[in-house]
Amino acid sequence: MLFIALLYFNVLLFKMKGERITNLRMIKTGRKSFQKFAAIAAIFILASIPSHLQEKTIDIIQPCSVEGNGIYTSSIRFLVDGQTFPEGSAWNSDGCVTWEDLDTFFKLDLGEVFMVQNIEVQVDNDDGYLIECSCDDEEFEPLVLIDPLYKGTDSGLTTMSTLPDTPHYLEEMSIFPVEARYIKIKGLPGNKTFALSEIRIYGYLDKPPAQLQDQRKNRCIHPEKVQGFGVFSNEANQIIDGRIPPESLKNTGSLSVSWESEETYFIIDLGKSWKIMELKIQVDCDDEYRIEYSEDGENFYPLIDILPGMGEIQTGMDTLCSQPDDPEFAEGAEFHPCVARYLKVYSAGGEGIFALSELIVYGLNLEDGEKSSRFP
Repeated sequence: MLFIALLYFNVLLFKMKGERITNLRMIKTGRKSFQKFAAIAAIFILASIPSHLQEKTIDIIQPCSVEGNGIYTSSIRFLVDGQTFPEGSAWNSDGCVTWEDLDTFFKLDLGEVFMVQNIEVQVDNDDGYLIECSCDDEEFEPLVLIDPLYKGTDSGLTTMSTLPDTPHYLEEMSIFPVEARYIKIKGLPGNKTFALSEIRIYGYLDKPPAQLQDQRKNRCIHPEKVQGFGVFSNEANQIIDGRIPPESLKNTGSLSVSWESEETYFIIDLGKSWKIMELKIQVDCDDEYRIEYSEDGENFYPLIDILPGMGEIQTGMDTLCSQPDDPEFAEGAEFHPCVARYLKVYSAGGEGIFALSELIVYGLNLEDGEKSSRFP
């Protein structure tokens, strides 16, 4: 029965890809048929998934990169910065990406092939949008159709989600799990002004623990250089010398780089792009720090937020690691592997005196052909 359901679904997708969408009326008609079948297929598919897979933890997936194609306003980094506007905010608010051309689209690279379970977006409430997915960045298939009739607000920006039991859940948008690495979103014929402030993808990677352990051949990356911006004590090179001082030392000691202004930050150049797998850092234990990553040194995206109390040290410098099997592992410091050449570190609040003594990066060399591997 499952085979018949999947076969029919593939035929339906092939037919949809062979027809060019020319107006919203055609889209709405196709949507109704698609949604009816999707609901039926989901029942068969979920029933056939082993119980240990059904219990997978569904997390938000941090994209490795986001790409904009066409003419649009604002920086595309706003699409994945984790921030949304209050419901009903103006569609062209500062920090919201807007466009008019139907050929304009935005593409997220998740870095690996994930099992995508849910999607949440904040868009202009009176437009139509199509979200597609792909494993190879060549063949894209429809995933979610957002109809202008899906109105969470009377005007302005509205949040729509496929996550059940959330305030913005819309049954009409429901999807069933699909493997994908690339997610694409674009506007549909109708209103000529589109707006997107945030898109979030939820899912998981599925691989037997033994295979994951075999692939954890993470290497210590030796950064090419570090540059500090602002006023700080000691030499910035201290934070990439590979030496982690004893914990609980004073935040203003000679082994740490300390500063007071939240405008101060540090850019670490790894020399080339790597697959970033783990991070180990030593910072003052009672402050908040943020680490971002970039491939070009200009567009940075969130990677880790380090919060007070994440480690076990009560005063002074504390060492934290993102890898669960490390003795210094800090819950909340985990992240999905990403491709990056540059890392940016800065303080985001705390006691007023901030300190960083070391940041050690572990990853995989993309030149060894490991870019397409799947990791936890």
